Formats: sequence, C-alpha cells, structure tokens
Amino acid sequence: MTLALAAALAWFSGRSISGGALAGAGALVKIFPGLIAAPALVFDLTHNRSRWWRGMAAMAVVVGLGAALWFGLAGDGVRQSIRYHLDRGLEAGSVYAGLLILAAGVSGAENGFRFDHGSFQHVSPWSDSVAKFSVWVQVAALVLLMWRFRRSGAGDYNRYCGAALLAFIVTGKVWSPQYLLWVLPFMVLLERGLWMKTRWLFLGSCVLTVAVYPWSFGALLALKPLGVAVLNLRNLLLLCLLGLLLFSKDRRAVGGSA
Repeated sequence: MTLALAAALAWFSGRSISGGALAGAGALVKIFPGLIAAPALVFDLTHNRSRWWRGMAAMAVVVGLGAALWFGLAGDGVRQSIRYHLDRGLEAGSVYAGLLILAAGVSGAENGFRFDHGSFQHVSPWSDSVAKFSVWVQVAALVLLMWRFRRSGAGDYNRYCGAALLAFIVTGKVWSPQYLLWVLPFMVLLERGLWMKTRWLFLGSCVLTVAVYPWSFGALLALKPLGVAVLNLRNLLLLCLLGLLLFSKDRRAVGGSA
C-alpha cells in the first residue's frame, strides 16, 4: 500500500523516474503496486508526451534487475513459484466464486470447496475454466480504466489509481481480506463530491469483509444461505464502488490539490 501510494505521488507530481522505480519495486514485492503504471502511462502520454517513456523505462529497469537477481538466486524455483500461482483456482471469496455458487445451486451442478494452494477454492463444472479466463478479464478491466482516464482528461489520478487497484481485485481469481487496504489511501484522497458518493460503499464492503472473515466463513464453506448472501453482497458493493470510480461525472480539475 505504501509503495503504491508513494509511486503515484511521485509519478503524477512530475517525478516520473522516481515513480516508475517505486512502482517497479512494488511490482516485485506484491505485483499490485505496479498497476499504478496503467493510469501513469495515460497521464504521461497526455501531459508530457515528449518524455512519456521515462517512468516506464525506470520501472522496466527495476523490474528487470529484480527479476535477474531472483532468477540468479532461485533458479528453477522461480518457474515453480510462477506455475504455483497460475495453477490456483477460484478462491472462495472471489466475485467469480460467489456467482458460481449461485449458478451451481440453481442448476443443481456440483457445488463445493476444496482446500488447495493454501486456500479454499470453489469446485463446480465451470470453476477451472473461469479461473483460467480471469486474467483476460483483469486485462480488459485495466484497458477500460485507461480509456476512461483518457476520456476524463487524465487529471484526477487518485481516483483512477484507486480504480486500477480495485479493478484488479474484483476481477481476480484470488481474493484476500487484506486487499481492501490497497485502495484505502486512494479512497480517502478522493475529491469531496466523489468521496460523499463512495464512502458508504467502501465502508460497507469493509464491514462485510470482516463479516466474511472469519464470522460467516464457515457458513460460506457449508453453502448456507447467510454465508453465501454476505459474500455476494460484499462483492456487489465492490462492483458498485468500481462503477462509480470509473463512470461518475465528478472529477477534480487537472492540477488540483491532493
């Protein structure tokens, strides 16, 4: 969270090299801080076209050096680590799992969970296919975000950095309660009009996440109506929050205070 915020503050204040380096370091630590590069690229192409490549180049250098060191130290362990994450299924808390639980329940198909890769994963006739396809949904969500940021004038970077992280979260096959911390600083930096619209959705998603982990998690694994309802309501609030961040007309003017 700190690396993501630091990267955004540096990159969008004109220090693109520092921002790119911080985003690259963040990508090596936990992947998601590197998503700051998506709106940052749009911003640079819009406002600093002659030097748009500087931040991306700094990020690529840091990631390249880190990856080279990783391969040098771990060797085949790198491939094993990447393969481990690619082979993960739909985690119980993901948006996809919540929807497939309902679909399997209505159709009478196989519907349950297995403990695998250190987490509970949903099992249904469609779960494995959806898990493999989810990465393309994430890519599409980021492309949509970049398009919306460009259409908005590429000025309110807090809003679209937060939206980039949230889009990655809600379209991902892996879901952990810690993920809401990623978007927290960008949410509280929203301009007042948008903050007034989104604050209850964000608060509600946080409260319901606590309700899922751990209070109703056992009920979810047992496919009891309360556990399934709490999960899907939480996911619905997150989707509504993302929709507001992407499509609400409120936006801060270029150069506004943060």
